[in-house]
Amino acid sequence: MQEEKEEVNTAQDFTKPLTRLDIRQKYQWLAEDKYAAYTTLRADNPILLKNRWIFTTRFDVPVIVT
Repeated sequence: MQEEKEEVNTAQDFTKPLTRLDIRQKYQWLAEDKYAAYTTLRADNPILLKNRWIFTTRFDVPVIVT
């Protein structure tokens, strides 16, 4: 009798979403001595529903500093 091994979820399969929190940063030069810094806080949260359905939500909070 063989036991089935559960695969490690690396978030490559969009049918099995993961809960995660990301901080993304981007810098852009505007002029000789001026720049803009963009920081985005991103949260992904799957919600299990009846009959094995999954509803995934994403929240982005952008912050811009110039």
